[in-house]
Amino acid sequence: MLQIQYCNGLYGWGKHAFIQTKRGDIFIHAWQRRGIRTDMVDCDYYDWKRGKPWTINAYRGEYMTQYNWA
Repeated sequence: MLQIQYCNGLYGWGKHAFIQTKRGDIFIHAWQRRGIRTDMVDCDYYDWKRGKPWTINAYRGEYMTQYNWA
């Protein structure tokens, strides 16, 4: 139950933040389902999932190098 409350809070916070920037339409809300519209997100993973050819060689062995724990 705690995980559901945490996720609901996180979703609500994110939606509120995006509504303030006039991008609240990025969120999907249905009965017991929540998510984002991936077509509205600039993300290399989503581009790879869509089969965009440049993404095949985009990963060069470095990931989140700005973080010492990664």
